[in-house]
Amino acid sequence: MNLQPAVDQYVSHKRSLGMQCKTMARILRAFCKTIGDVNIDEVRTEAVRVFIYGSGPVTATLHGKFHVLRGFYRYLLSRGYVTHSPLPAQIPKEPERLIPYIYSREELQRVLQTAQKESHWCKLETHTLRALLLLLYSPDCESARHCASPWPT
Repeated sequence: MNLQPAVDQYVSHKRSLGMQCKTMARILRAFCKTIGDVNIDEVRTEAVRVFIYGSGPVTATLHGKFHVLRGFYRYLLSRGYVTHSPLPAQIPKEPERLIPYIYSREELQRVLQTAQKESHWCKLETHTLRALLLLLYSPDCESARHCASPWPT
């Protein structure tokens, strides 16, 4: 069986189970385009590795591709279409997710005071920058009063 019909069968199977599969189908189409029109037994580990890693740094995209292909090859193995998976045995650890930081009132006051100073690198007027910062921060009414008016006096 060639790669493209196997992908079509897998996506149809997943959709029959009620999944929408938009991202999965997109990744598998890109995989078929990268690997070419070959028999599923001819897909080599190095070609899969090149597809998964791409040319950039390790990102969540790498892990997304890996998980989609892992599901695809589990499906092929369970049906006897292939005898082994060409997926790499190991992939790098997923990057840590961004941990949000909440500014204290004192830190927010310093940021807003700094925004009031003229700067050669910022083309916004100081009161515009201060208003934008207050909108982005979205302080409650208590904090907004504490930080004083965003408008110049």
